[in-house]
Amino acid sequence: GEEKSRNIDLPSDWVRLPSSNAFREGPWTDREATLIALNGLKAMGWAATSWWLSSIPVADGMPAGILQLALPVAELTPPGGKPFLFVRNKSTQVGKTPSALIGSTLYRLEDGKVVSFTVPAGSAGGNRLSTRWDLKVSETGMAEGKLSITLRGGWDYLMGRESGSTARKGESVARRMLASTPFLTGMGAPSVSESGGVFQIQVPVRGLIGIASQKDLLVGFPAVGIPGAADLLEGTGEKGLRFPFSISQEFVVRLPAGFRILEDPVMKAKKEGLVAVEEIFRNRDRKGLVEATQVVSVKSVRLDQKAYEEMKESLFRALRWGANTIPLRKR
Repeated sequence: GEEKSRNIDLPSDWVRLPSSNAFREGPWTDREATLIALNGLKAMGWAATSWWLSSIPVADGMPAGILQLALPVAELTPPGGKPFLFVRNKSTQVGKTPSALIGSTLYRLEDGKVVSFTVPAGSAGGNRLSTRWDLKVSETGMAEGKLSITLRGGWDYLMGRESGSTARKGESVARRMLASTPFLTGMGAPSVSESGGVFQIQVPVRGLIGIASQKDLLVGFPAVGIPGAADLLEGTGEKGLRFPFSISQEFVVRLPAGFRILEDPVMKAKKEGLVAVEEIFRNRDRKGLVEATQVVSVKSVRLDQKAYEEMKESLFRALRWGANTIPLRKR
């Protein structure tokens, strides 16, 4: 197998002879399994084409090598059906693009020439990261309740690349998002579900978000870290994004009895243009509740200088959402 792989200029761990017991019995690599599946489906009347996801962009005049081929992708069309993309070991539903491919460029050789295909990037709403906190805060500033996390579209891949079970993936995502918050040590066992390209996590949480001083209590906005934010940049250009995206952060907090808000936090709203920011704060004084929502939306993958700067500023606001505070005083 090793000698043959050298003859066709492939790494030795890519190729095994069909006569090998290891090849017949498996386990197969992603490359082997994908190519075997393509041949089998073709024999059953399917249209099957192989593509490759590259670790770096491929372009004319740029050096390229086999080791750039990071992931095999199958384009499949059942008899009488519509084509769809399939990636082994990724959550794939017929008609749904695997989140790992959203906005990416795929490559293949055709008649000795490199052919590329860009997977549709979708919309800002289709690529949304959503969080919602439902908390109750005590007079000491201790908060307890539930955090809900929803990953749609490309966010599922950016935030949940871990292999393994759905439960393991959900716990890993929750831990990474809570790593920089006061809630990590008080995180409970997550409840996880996945359906229709939407990955949802609900996790019990407990953490100190308030600073108490005599009759005053300063409560910080509950917020998560967003470790996948830097990966939104496509990498092919300074002002390129992998896909349009939105980030929605929301909370409902029940205040301790007898406390009132001294001053509402300053919110921002910008609804026009390719980059939109909407922030709303509501004081439900009679119910003893405060509610707040922030939605950042970037509606295009190609941004001019002005829109690019607005995107960076808006993304920074999303990452700094937890720096806002609510000053309270006991009546």
